[in-house]
Amino acid sequence: TAAYGKILPERVLRIPSMGCVNVHASILPYYRGAAPIWRAVLNGEHESGVTTMLTDAGMDTGDILLCERVKIGENMTTGELHDSLSRLGAKLIVETLNGLARGEITPVPQENDKATYAPMVDREVGRINWNSSSEHVHNTVRGCDPFPGAFSYLNGEKIKIWRTKLCVEECNTAEPGTVLYAGEDGIVVRTGSGAIRILELQAESSKRMTVKAYLNGHAVNAESVFESTERTV
Repeated sequence: TAAYGKILPERVLRIPSMGCVNVHASILPYYRGAAPIWRAVLNGEHESGVTTMLTDAGMDTGDILLCERVKIGENMTTGELHDSLSRLGAKLIVETLNGLARGEITPVPQENDKATYAPMVDREVGRINWNSSSEHVHNTVRGCDPFPGAFSYLNGEKIKIWRTKLCVEECNTAEPGTVLYAGEDGIVVRTGSGAIRILELQAESSKRMTVKAYLNGHAVNAESVFESTERTV
């Protein structure tokens, strides 16, 4: 099984003579649950991986068979990590099945006291909190790409923000969410700690586009303010 959303009952687990095998997109026992890839990026982790395990009656609690790690780059999105782990998972499950058939793999119990969980992701996860640090905002943006999309409000319009980068800017005393600079090379926004440069975004009823394209039809300047919640303008 892979990304199977139900707990297999004992009567099913007892059918195969060598047990049931699950492939999970995290380094177990970390990030058990439904959304390990999203949560790893949202939380700013520097590595992830794929674990194969024997399935038991719990949620991702079975004995570990094989595990392989990958690095998470500073700008890597959930979609990019997903694709990387899918290729790794395909390789690892073949190695696992062959190793079990040859009797070369010894299952290892998980360290349950170190377990963490990765609950489902909903659209609200993408709401940007400008009072948080620039790293947190950046992680929200890349963690919500391609779903559900990070978003904020500007001039009363919901804006999806698709690509950002951390930047070193001299931050004034402006409130978090305030635009410090807007130009072809990006929109720099004050956060609760530092600043973030927006590189790609999407207006309502429009397509994803670069900041340069967006500014051709939208007025954004220093002292414009991104809001975490919608308000009447």
